[in-house]
Amino acid sequence: MKRLHFTTHMIAPPAQVWFTIWNDQLYRRWTKAFSEHSYAVSDWQQGSKVHFLDGKGRGMYSRIAEMVVNEKMVFEHIGEIVNNKEQPPTGNWTGATEGYVLTPPEGGTRLEVWVDTAEEWAGMFNEMFPKALALLKSLCEDFRIVVVATVAAPAQKVWDCWTLPKHMTQWNFASPEWCCPRAENDLRPGGKLNSRMEARDGSMGFDFWAVYSVVLPPQQIDMEMGDGRKVSVSFVETDGNTQVTENFEPETVHSLDLQYAGWNAILQNFRAYVEGIR
Repeated sequence: MKRLHFTTHMIAPPAQVWFTIWNDQLYRRWTKAFSEHSYAVSDWQQGSKVHFLDGKGRGMYSRIAEMVVNEKMVFEHIGEIVNNKEQPPTGNWTGATEGYVLTPPEGGTRLEVWVDTAEEWAGMFNEMFPKALALLKSLCEDFRIVVVATVAAPAQKVWDCWTLPKHMTQWNFASPEWCCPRAENDLRPGGKLNSRMEARDGSMGFDFWAVYSVVLPPQQIDMEMGDGRKVSVSFVETDGNTQVTENFEPETVHSLDLQYAGWNAILQNFRAYVEGIR
């Protein structure tokens, strides 16, 4: 085995870099340098298994040997995956490690990566890893959280359910304990979105508003929230299904994981609502 080392510096705090590396949607984006449809399946806890996959049923499986949130992740590779099935350990990967170490020098984060590889694959990794880290750096420095859902419905139906107040009040909340009692939507550049979210027991609630900058039915919406943060929503139809992708600038009060979970829960609620309409 040969150990390769790679280093990059991001003008972003360690928590933001960590989130970008391991969040499902962002991981898929920076690892495109290795495979167009690359993704990983894990709960990202120490001792847990990870499946690194290429979207075509191939990849490798590993164990998280060491994990310190916002600081360090080390994988011990075990074996290959073929046709989405783990293969018996072989000499190709068994015992090889791959590590990510984050340190916070002033003004950002230094990321150091190492990977153990067979000599014949060293050239490939020496070419691909710098490209992957360049993508990662871009995502970290122009940072947005991304949530995605594929809705089994055509784009026009999805667009109408997203934008018409009579539909918005039926899905615009993260859990059954909450509701959206009212919504107003002036759907045009310069127009304003107003909605109300409340706990069903009346214990709390808040108003959400934003101003539209781009409205391209049924494909794209860009807007700026009341606190100045920007949101972009795209609708892409393929074979009668529509992929809805939201990306948004995070706030600084709640953790990135909590914000991702909340926005994703609302989006999945939207998907279920649209698919339930006959």
